[in-house]
Amino acid sequence: MKNQQLGKRGELAAKNWLCSQGHKITGQNVRLGHQEIDLIAQKDKLIIFFEVKTGLHSLTDAPLKKSQLKSLNKARIKFCHINSIPLEKTRLDLILIKPDKNLATLEHLINIGR
Repeated sequence: MKNQQLGKRGELAAKNWLCSQGHKITGQNVRLGHQEIDLIAQKDKLIIFFEVKTGLHSLTDAPLKKSQLKSLNKARIKFCHINSIPLEKTRLDLILIKPDKNLATLEHLINIGR
């Protein structure tokens, strides 16, 4: 399976999981200049920006480089500015999808953009 196909399947799995956890998906693959936000969701009064990584990542692998984290935070700030959303009512999370033959595992890392 190609990386792009794998990534799309991972985003779909993340989206389905988030919905099952009570999140309302409000955006997918949102482009803001050169940056892209994989998923935007709302839960309660919080807007959460999600980066989804599909592959053989773990907490010890550092799945995001500092430059990627900086870019995601820029996109979050830009989105908030455009939509008049206070930054303190948002957060940036990471979802790691680890595919397996029959079943994928999912890790949800909360507030990676601190």
